[in-house]
Amino acid sequence: MSALTGAAVTAALCLSMGCKKSPSPDAAASAAPSSVPPVDRLAPGELPPGTEAVFGLKLPRGLALQGVFPGAAHAFGPLSLEDVSNYVRARVDVKRVELGAVGTVFPAVHLLEGDPTRLYRIEVNPRGLNTELVVRDVTPPPPPPPGLSDAERWKRAGYNPDGTPLKSLDLR
Repeated sequence: MSALTGAAVTAALCLSMGCKKSPSPDAAASAAPSSVPPVDRLAPGELPPGTEAVFGLKLPRGLALQGVFPGAAHAFGPLSLEDVSNYVRARVDVKRVELGAVGTVFPAVHLLEGDPTRLYRIEVNPRGLNTELVVRDVTPPPPPPPGLSDAERWKRAGYNPDGTPLKSLDLR
């Protein structure tokens, strides 16, 4: 009886593998090429991320970091203004964008890959056939603790209570 059961299972498998059903219209439609590029392809005008990053923002391939300063960074490269602006827009938490003849400004954004407590101003400017990207940290300083005297407030600002600088510069 076990040999008969084994033969029946083998026959059923052979028959099920040999039968070919015509595809349904839904399956044929899903197999048709779509206008959305696959995940491993870039859309037209989409810039790939590069290897350099500033403040948590990966620069697009083609932009070279020109300088990093406390609270600011500059990058430059032969990319289109529109492509760089779209690249930045996809990587920031943006509420407002200022578009103008001289470039695109993201006045107050959080970087999706950066420190969520920091606020940045990003400018994308045309420079001839190239594009300049300027990232500035515009996070406001924390408020002073309550209960400070006027003299302590002046001192924290770098001045004496009479308004003179705490340390005068001798430029002789």
